Amino acid sequence: MGIKFQSPIDLSAHRAIRYNSAAQTLVVTVATKTAAHPEYGNGSTDGYVVDGIEGPYLEFTPGNTYKFDQSDNSNANHPLRFYEDAAKTTAYTTGVTTNGVPGQSGAYTQIIPTTSVPPILYYQCSSHSLMGSYVKFGTGTVGDTYSINVATDGNNVDLNLDAATGTDSTVQLTAGSNVSLTRNNAQEVTIASTDETYDLNATQDGNNVDINLTSTSGSDNSTVQLTAGSNVTLTRNGAQEVTIAAAGGSQGITIQDEGTPLSTLATTLNFTGSGVTASGTGATKTIDITGGGTVTIEKNDFTGDGTDTTFDASSTIANENNIQIYIDGVYQSKDTYSTSGTTVTFSTAPPTGSSIEFMHYTSVTGVIDVDNFTGNGSTTAFTVTSSITSENKTQIYIDGVYQNKDTYSTNGTTVTFSTAPVNGAKIDIVQLLAANDTINTNQIVDSAITTAKLANTSVTTDKLDSTSVTNAKIANDAVDYAQLAARYTEVQAITTQSGTINLDTSAYSIFRLTAALNGATTLNIQNMKTAQVIDITVTGSQTITLSSDDSSETFNKVGSTDYDGAEANLIQIVCIDDNDSAAIYNYSIGTYTSDPTP
Repeated sequence: MGIKFQSPIDLSAHRAIRYNSAAQTLVVTVATKTAAHPEYGNGSTDGYVVDGIEGPYLEFTPGNTYKFDQSDNSNANHPLRFYEDAAKTTAYTTGVTTNGVPGQSGAYTQIIPTTSVPPILYYQCSSHSLMGSYVKFGTGTVGDTYSINVATDGNNVDLNLDAATGTDSTVQLTAGSNVSLTRNNAQEVTIASTDETYDLNATQDGNNVDINLTSTSGSDNSTVQLTAGSNVTLTRNGAQEVTIAAAGGSQGITIQDEGTPLSTLATTLNFTGSGVTASGTGATKTIDITGGGTVTIEKNDFTGDGTDTTFDASSTIANENNIQIYIDGVYQSKDTYSTSGTTVTFSTAPPTGSSIEFMHYTSVTGVIDVDNFTGNGSTTAFTVTSSITSENKTQIYIDGVYQNKDTYSTNGTTVTFSTAPVNGAKIDIVQLLAANDTINTNQIVDSAITTAKLANTSVTTDKLDSTSVTNAKIANDAVDYAQLAARYTEVQAITTQSGTINLDTSAYSIFRLTAALNGATTLNIQNMKTAQVIDITVTGSQTITLSSDDSSETFNKVGSTDYDGAEANLIQIVCIDDNDSAAIYNYSIGTYTSDPTP
């Protein structure tokens, strides 16, 4: 027998926690010490609580990352640091980083231990004494070490613990009732049972069968009788074989609805509805059920803040079993929360920054497809049986662990992981299918989709090809003023009186300068298209220059009328060519006054 002795950290009265994950976040809070804290009655009256445990002994693995999250406001004025002794005479800073202010969001102290880290470090508050405990690393041991030697002591066995440096000890293994202890050698002990053993022999006793138990000592023989009940026959085939068979009579099946049985047994199950086919002429019958129903799933996402315990789903939760909840991808047991109406209440607030996902099955009358694969460490894409209409209708598990939606994508029948599942990993892809999910292009015959099958407003812009709407598809007089773009209908009022004034022709067709110019002005034409016409009204005795946002342009004046700063002027510009490197604009100028008589 091999005997394993755990390190003193696990044998302590205070709970030890071993963290082996490559990256681990430990949530730290501060509370008044109780007797559960290893430094209760010593140092500060306050102590650290790590992952809900007062001052636990911790065990870390070198090379992994351990972040002590101090964002909870109870950490204010209690910065966590590492020391080589509980008295904090020597600080340890190798691989240690800090961030933020304890008690505020984002505050933490992080350590990435190396293989040269001391076997023991103490996590303590830099401002107060003995608030924490110690961390053991895989590079060292705590306390003494022992060599083990076994000696026989009558019916018992002594384990002699020869300490390397400290006091030797002896642990005695005492033989209890019906147990024998035998020393085989210096480091091996056999523990055996001395209970009675029995031989079995069956005999026919009328309609019953007797099981005769013959003890090895002969002093404790017994008989167990198997009694034939209603519609059951018992037959002894041999000394050690008995056949139990049905003897006919009334047989039935109990039918129940949601756990409540019907009043009588059933001998016939009647499957109704379309798509049900029964077959088979022998003892085995086959029921084929085709078609499907509907699956309605609502997905809600939240982020924990470390204090909130209640979250509202999009619709009423009829039954707690109709919802699956995951925090950071980890499935949550039903006993960790309760539901009432639309509200989910957790017994403990999810940690700050945690991702909370509700999968609410509001209606389930469809089909569930499951595809199984095995990872090889390199393949990221897997093909499933049925086309996936929505990522929200999939649940994926790798070695039983639910995968967040952001770890994979779906396209038709293909599921693609962002990282290839490891070699040998068991992959389960669960798809919840409604009836309409099982119909693909091959199941739709030509001319099957008629106008009557299209719901009002069902054809949206994204369903139309860019060349689908032709002149022939636009009714006469269908396009009127209301359908024209702003570049053909809108007026911009401009109050700027000098400098460069940008005229965005994609938004306006008329530009009205509402005050007289008081300085030299450049009218800069932007985004104008070929054949587009704009009008500019302007007054003020100042120099006006025309320009555009093209890399090269030509402005051609039509007619001989010049701008008159003493009058109100209308400048009309038409774009002849909107080529950015060779744009051409023609313009004309006319003065105007109020006059109702042409």
